[in-house]
Amino acid sequence: MKCKYCGLSAGIFSKVHQECEEKHRKGMAEVSANLRSFFQGTDKFSTVLTKKKQAEQCNFFSMKDWEYACLEALKNYTDSIKPPIGKQHLQTVDLFLNNAGIPRTTLNQKGDLDRLSSRLYEGILLAFFAENQAMSKIEQRIQMLTSLLPMSGEQKERAGLVILDKAADKFLSDGLISQQEQTMLDIFSNSLSLPTRELPEAYRGSSIEKIEQSAILRQLQNGQMPMSRTLNYHIILTQGECAIWTYDNVTLYQEKIVREWVNRRRGMSYRIMKGVYYHTGGSKGHPVEHSEMVNVGRGSLILTNKNIIFHSSTRTIKIPYKKLTGCTPYSDGIEIHIDRVKAPRQVFQGFDCWFMMNLLQII
Repeated sequence: MKCKYCGLSAGIFSKVHQECEEKHRKGMAEVSANLRSFFQGTDKFSTVLTKKKQAEQCNFFSMKDWEYACLEALKNYTDSIKPPIGKQHLQTVDLFLNNAGIPRTTLNQKGDLDRLSSRLYEGILLAFFAENQAMSKIEQRIQMLTSLLPMSGEQKERAGLVILDKAADKFLSDGLISQQEQTMLDIFSNSLSLPTRELPEAYRGSSIEKIEQSAILRQLQNGQMPMSRTLNYHIILTQGECAIWTYDNVTLYQEKIVREWVNRRRGMSYRIMKGVYYHTGGSKGHPVEHSEMVNVGRGSLILTNKNIIFHSSTRTIKIPYKKLTGCTPYSDGIEIHIDRVKAPRQVFQGFDCWFMMNLLQII
């Protein structure tokens, strides 16, 4: 067989000369080291290209090897990026993309360029909270980044929500949101047009949602009615009623009384023939009742300024706040108690009831 590097015979059972393999390994290691030095800011890209040319001449270094080395260096650089993000980061990426000689489609075949752009974008956004940079300056940096690495609206929204959630989590660490912190969060989310009122499923129960809920509670405490949420259900609200909050994928459990008849038999049984018996005596039975929680269905729980509404594909239940006598919070839901004779227990499961508990105290 011929050696895959030098093309000369490598013997019957071998595909490569050991010395050729060692030369190739050495060339790969040297080029990779130079690429790392470039991304760390200690080497010029011209030095990397010089080493690449030497490796092609002396170490059987191919274009495929170059693509592999560049992709690995790009991944390592993405993982090593730490804020603040400055012009130097963008200049480094610009030099690499314009001089590596590798199509962007190849570099992004497995989403590596998308990961890099998202990481840089997040770092730029973080400066708004970490360094109190003006949003105008943040937007200038974003324009520089997107001219170099175009990003889809979905990418920007996803990265923006990551930073907003981190900031909200930090602000909530002391249990209070100051007016200044709320203003910063509002400026950030409004400038980036983030969907804070219609969050993706991944952010249900997140710090972002709690910030939005806190703002609604403050409005209600100040006697202001929050903006009604858009309902994607066929529910008719009464005059002056507005939807304050909605929880999706909530399961309703309702207490049901089950009656069973327990029978008792007295007497003797006589065997007449195989499989045939004659019974004497009598039987007496009595009803037994017990309660159990029955799954009514899964749907949406809507909190308005007047009612609790549960809406599913099979039924809609409306419970006025004035009919409530109390509630029991759970880690994943809430049980409500209704002022009605023989009212069944009702448990809504599948959400953090923190907001609902506070709302019931204010309404």
